[in-house]
Amino acid sequence: MAVSINQRGVVYEFGPFRLDVKERLLLRDGEPVSLMPKAFDILVLLVENSGHLVDKNEILSQVWRDSFVEEGNLAQNVYLLRQAMADSRQQCSIETVRGRGYRFVGNVVESSEEITAREQTALVVVDQQIENIAPPALVVSESRLWPRLVALAVLVCALGAAVYFFVTKNATPENGFKAKSIAVLPFKALSNENLDEPLGLGMANSMIIKLSNLQQIPVLPTSTVFKYTGRETDPLIVGRELGVDAVLDGTIQRAGDRVRVTAQLLSVSDGKTLWSDKFDEKFSNIFAVQDSISERMAIALALQISGDDKKLLRKRYTDDTLAYQDYVRGLYFWNKRTEEGIRLSIQYFSDAVEKDPGFALAQAMLADSYALVGYYQYSLFPQKEAYQKARVAAQKALQMDETLSQAHIALATVKQFYDKDFDGAEESYRQAIALNPDSATAHHRYSQLLLVRGRLDDALIEIKLAQQLDPLSVAINNNLGYTLYLRRDYSQAEKFCRKAHETEPAAVQPLINLGMIYEQRGMIDEAFTVLNKARTLAATSVAQSDVLQALGHVYAVSGKKDEARKVLQALTQLSKQEEEAQLSKALVHSGLGEIDEAFQVLEVESKTWPATPTVVTLDPRLDSLRSDPRYQELVKPPGPLSGEMDNENWR
Repeated sequence: MAVSINQRGVVYEFGPFRLDVKERLLLRDGEPVSLMPKAFDILVLLVENSGHLVDKNEILSQVWRDSFVEEGNLAQNVYLLRQAMADSRQQCSIETVRGRGYRFVGNVVESSEEITAREQTALVVVDQQIENIAPPALVVSESRLWPRLVALAVLVCALGAAVYFFVTKNATPENGFKAKSIAVLPFKALSNENLDEPLGLGMANSMIIKLSNLQQIPVLPTSTVFKYTGRETDPLIVGRELGVDAVLDGTIQRAGDRVRVTAQLLSVSDGKTLWSDKFDEKFSNIFAVQDSISERMAIALALQISGDDKKLLRKRYTDDTLAYQDYVRGLYFWNKRTEEGIRLSIQYFSDAVEKDPGFALAQAMLADSYALVGYYQYSLFPQKEAYQKARVAAQKALQMDETLSQAHIALATVKQFYDKDFDGAEESYRQAIALNPDSATAHHRYSQLLLVRGRLDDALIEIKLAQQLDPLSVAINNNLGYTLYLRRDYSQAEKFCRKAHETEPAAVQPLINLGMIYEQRGMIDEAFTVLNKARTLAATSVAQSDVLQALGHVYAVSGKKDEARKVLQALTQLSKQEEEAQLSKALVHSGLGEIDEAFQVLEVESKTWPATPTVVTLDPRLDSLRSDPRYQELVKPPGPLSGEMDNENWR
């Protein structure tokens, strides 16, 4: 489709906007909207071709006819257009067709009406403002020179005052705004192949760490916002989805040794810009840009900043830009949690540490990557070796910086799952939380330790804190639901397990937990539906054991004894490769009313328990056993996690 920038006296109307092409004026509800010239030209081009894809090369050739520019300039101007129309995106928007161009989406009406008197007044005001700052004539008689110089000085002072007012207005909150929580979204990478996506996530991570260090305002963790990396998102919609009061949104673009960064802090409730700025620096100055953004954000959020706080905001873990790039790539893959993702995170974190041996944060994240290999039993290393590597890396990180919450978390994981040192693990989790109360990972893992130690009320407190900090986490919502299930609060348990399932339909554990909850609520048909679905998705022997355990118990209590016995046979076969299958058999025997058989299994299994598993101490499906004297002989002091939690949903 041939496109051109219309120069006719046509007015386009869409949503609350009127676009006067001839007068180069965009009005929102009769009020002028400030746009850069190129952004205005792009808007005209897209509106004239509303509903149709406009190729990015066509836009570049039309808008920048006499010059060569990078596609990043186009993306930046589109970004500015979207911000100008931010409060009306439900009515009109600019849609990105990745790799091709843009499309204007909205009901556009072409009008030949003359502009209204109000709009004419606005236009006159704009013209007068432009006229007032026009440069004086180059040739001036001496008698008229001094009055004009005085007038010019007055104008400069007035402009200076206006600039000062504007900067102050944009650096401090309006109407006493004070956020109670904030989300820092991954900065959008303005490049063709999104090669800088990890860098955008790294920028967000740096802001999150700096603000979390202040301990003045809850900041959602990187794991929460990771899902928005590389996605076209409306920051206000995301902010409402995450339940925060303010959102930091930005872009980042690499061009040789230069980096361009834009950032804006938005109030989620009304869409107002609390602060915004642009930075064009050498990439070697990226750390100074991060310091500047975090400090100005703190001012805009009305935080009380002392001298020590400023030091925290300016704290850097490395000054080596190459090491930093490796770190942000490691962070990007660590958040994926897949075996390949963890393999790459280890590679990049190791490279970062090799380039800068004093990079404590990269060392701490390397430690946690090794710990995850051990927990998930990934094939990258034998489990024992993985935990040993995690310990060494965590200890190195703490020797360099004992205030690193991430290092304490990694060390606690090793103590909990490898050393079986539960007192030591609890101490490390507490240290991690004291250093960073906003760490959803620390609260989550600590809650699971408390749960298996029998401290159900304390576990519920910690998992709720984790859920508030990371409201979209599948693992956290699922484990909050499981904790509520153990408390017999089935209605609330269903709510959070269902939320986990809706977020990640392919996750097995939320479906298993829903089946257990439905059974307790007497919803047998619903229990069979979700458990049969879980059975088709279960890929590991642990997951298969958990599904069969839940399914076999529902068969048993619903009178389908033949099906329950088939499950027992399957568990017997599975127990040859998965120890937990034996414990699962005890649950099915209990459902069948075969109490002696259930105790026979439990008595044999108890000989290998460092402490009694959570399913034995708290699960309602074994309530029928707890009045039997044999049960008390089985119960040992609460201790290590026995393994019945699904590995794919724990972090």
